Amino acid sequence: MFWKQQIEALEARILQKKQEIENAQAYGHALFKHGQLNANQFPSYFGNFLATNQQSTQAFLAQQMPPVVASWQETNWRSWNIKPENTASVDYVQLIRIGERIEQRESDSQRFIVPEFAPFIGAHKTIIIRCNNSTRDMGLGLLQSLVVRTALLLPHQIRYTLCDPANNGGAFLMRRSLPEGLVRENSGELYRDLLEVEQDIRRVKETYLDPQAPALHLLPAEIRINERFEGIFAADFPKRYDRRDIEELQKIGNSGADAGRYLFIHYNEDLPLPRDISIEEFENAFYINLNNLSQTRSQCQLKFYPDTVPDASLQKDLLEKVKLAKPPERKLDWHEIVGISEKQWWTQTADEIIKTPIGGRGSKDSLDIWFGRDGEGRQCAHGMLGAMTGSGKSTLYHVFILGLATRYSPAELRLYLIDGKEGVELAPYRHLPHTEVVSLHSSPELSRSILTELLEEKERRNSLFKSMRVNDFTAYRQIAQPQDKLPRILFLVDEYQELFEGDQDGIASIQLLTLAQQGRSAGIHMLLASQGFGAAGMLKQTAIFGNIHLRMGMKMSHADIQSLTEFGKRGKQLLMTCDLPGKIVVNDSSGDDNANSVGKVAFLEKERRDELIQKLVTKQEQLSRLEYTKTVVFDGNAQPNLIDNPQLRRLLEQGKWQTPAEWEVLARQPINQGGLEGVDWFAAEHPMVMWLGQEYSVRKQAMMIMRRRAGENALIIGVDFNTARYGMLAAILTSLAVNTKPKNLKFFVLDRSIPGTQWHTTLQYVCESVLRPAQFFASFSRDNQKVSPILDNLITELEQRMQLSEADLLDRSSLFVVATELDRIDELRHRNDSYYGSESPLGEKLKRLYIEGASRGIHLILSFSGVKSMSKVVDVKRGLPYFRHRVALQMSEDDSFTFVRDRSASRLQLEGSVPIKALYMDTDSDRCVPFKPYSTESTIDFTEQLQAIGNYLRGWSSNG
Repeated sequence: MFWKQQIEALEARILQKKQEIENAQAYGHALFKHGQLNANQFPSYFGNFLATNQQSTQAFLAQQMPPVVASWQETNWRSWNIKPENTASVDYVQLIRIGERIEQRESDSQRFIVPEFAPFIGAHKTIIIRCNNSTRDMGLGLLQSLVVRTALLLPHQIRYTLCDPANNGGAFLMRRSLPEGLVRENSGELYRDLLEVEQDIRRVKETYLDPQAPALHLLPAEIRINERFEGIFAADFPKRYDRRDIEELQKIGNSGADAGRYLFIHYNEDLPLPRDISIEEFENAFYINLNNLSQTRSQCQLKFYPDTVPDASLQKDLLEKVKLAKPPERKLDWHEIVGISEKQWWTQTADEIIKTPIGGRGSKDSLDIWFGRDGEGRQCAHGMLGAMTGSGKSTLYHVFILGLATRYSPAELRLYLIDGKEGVELAPYRHLPHTEVVSLHSSPELSRSILTELLEEKERRNSLFKSMRVNDFTAYRQIAQPQDKLPRILFLVDEYQELFEGDQDGIASIQLLTLAQQGRSAGIHMLLASQGFGAAGMLKQTAIFGNIHLRMGMKMSHADIQSLTEFGKRGKQLLMTCDLPGKIVVNDSSGDDNANSVGKVAFLEKERRDELIQKLVTKQEQLSRLEYTKTVVFDGNAQPNLIDNPQLRRLLEQGKWQTPAEWEVLARQPINQGGLEGVDWFAAEHPMVMWLGQEYSVRKQAMMIMRRRAGENALIIGVDFNTARYGMLAAILTSLAVNTKPKNLKFFVLDRSIPGTQWHTTLQYVCESVLRPAQFFASFSRDNQKVSPILDNLITELEQRMQLSEADLLDRSSLFVVATELDRIDELRHRNDSYYGSESPLGEKLKRLYIEGASRGIHLILSFSGVKSMSKVVDVKRGLPYFRHRVALQMSEDDSFTFVRDRSASRLQLEGSVPIKALYMDTDSDRCVPFKPYSTESTIDFTEQLQAIGNYLRGWSSNG
């Protein structure tokens, strides 16, 4: 009975369970049917939400800059361009794209895709790409992609150190496409390159960072923009990286981010690290693990796919856009850093020192240049600048010159400025009141002449100091009367290596050494500039540089920096950082490695520069009680302007003709005092000065002085340089008119120039616009038929004068006969057209005039196109000796020997046809002077110059 009851109870439970199973199955079938019904509706219901999210995500990404979010497969890269407004901001580079994450819904043709990022600027992370032998190429592609992407994100704001000891640079073939100067040069020793990076980190921290700005990216934009970030990319790490390399990389990775130095490592985990070195020693590392990509899924099932390097064509195109992008630059304003209020202009004294800021250094301090002796007793005698093209050297000149010119008056400071052969930057300072000399496109011989003048000035000052019983410039300034105080002199020469061209005797080196050793005590300072520091042909370089306390360097080639001995190790490392225009290293302690300052030169716009110069000119003019020497201007590529002749201008500004006694005093004075150095100038001989052009010397003007002596006639001969011949003849006539009053001088001009030429009307214009309006007698003729009457009148005048006593002859006016191309007058030519042919009757009269006339005040100035043409009128053997003054333009070697007794006139244009050169010879003293002649083609219209001089003379005549 018991067992039966147990069996029935079990059967009942079985039936119950069967019923529960049937109920569960029915419920499951119902749920399945319900699921099937909803599954059919799922894409239409939830797909709308996914599509909306995808569209909004893609729309957001489309608004972002492509370098931030876009893959290299995007189609709009070719049309994309770098926008200048984005190149100065680091806000959008806090993250950097390393790939993308893709939704793993295989059945859906439109999978969800979003970029994947790694931390970048400001995150203080070392990016480590973990790979192995099988994923090595994938990791290298990502590393190369990051090089290109950083260049696009920070165009011209990031430089690179590319480490690839295993492949000798093969991992970074794009380095040639990166902008020049943005890749740190490979020394061949990785440790040394990394050491430079570490030292650069220290420089940035010491120079810029403080508690208010503890990292480079936190600096104010106007300061930070003048520094570059740096990406250190290490490929195939740790293959062929030795222990020192790895330890240096760890230092950079752990401390470099604050200074804007970011480390990216392509790490192959299958390669062993040296013993006792662990990858974990790279602190704050951000790892990109490429070894388990199948497992790298997010909670939303987004799988990571790393970027690969863009294809070669796209890569080249993108990096070319980086090259063409304008580098961002925050310019330090001259008026904020260097400029002072106009009330403070010319208030500083040069007794001890001349000093001016030129820019800024660090976050607050100014960067100064000075010469003299400072309050601590330190001396800075001379300076040197090394800077290649594009470094901002010209801007430095402008900032420096005008910084001094606003602080010190022309009575305190005088400038001697020499621009190199190709230079034009110093041209605006021809108007600056402080400028004593400005030489543009300067030739070596002219530059050396300026050295000679400075040495003469040094000797003059030393003699003055000795007479005043003082030792140097500063001591003299302390006892001198205000009107007697000497100014300091600054001699600035760009491309100073040209001083030594053609200097076989080493004269320039000797002069430089003398100035370097003795110039400071006389108040004379030099600033020499060039692409580098040394110069070919420079002798005694060590001794010269030993007296140069101020050493400055801007952007220079790596080789030039490495070869420097003027800077110490640290100084050279700092020079390596001068990779932007205006960046400069200044050392005013003879290269002491603890005295280097790194900064940025202020910027002065051309318009504001010119405005400053004009204001300084106006200020000088308002101080009428002060008179300053007119600037001597020498343009090595152009003919001189007659109106710029300082000796002529000084006479014109006197407002009247000088008396013979006044002339005698003036003419005997030294050149630097406005005289002619004519020690044999005697009023009784009626001397007359005629200017021909500008000597290859600072102050000397090419001139001939005619007196009433035998042979005081002149010949001007030249082939193919008629503009210069007629320019000189016009200058001679104009010069003569400045010498004496109209009653004392008469002109006879016979012009046989060819009609229609550019110079055909020049001499006629002088007569009509200069001489006659000033009341001079000026006979002008082109007519062959008038030659005989003119010569007859002159012969009659000569015979009358021959009958006068010496005393009576003194009262007779001087007669100047200027004639051109007389060989075109048949009646004057030798009868057989030979060197030794007999004279024609008319030729005999001309001959008598140049033989007998000069001592009686009748002087001939004849001009011919060549020696052969001249010989048809003036006998070479019997007539030429009566022409003491001879001016030769380029001619053949044979003609040169005939005319000036050597070959020098055949070598005038060896360096080209511009500028035109000439040679003046005084046969009595056997002195030959090369010079640049006046020309009818000059930088200032020649007729305007003549008219300006004529206006002066007309005013003199009106005033009696």
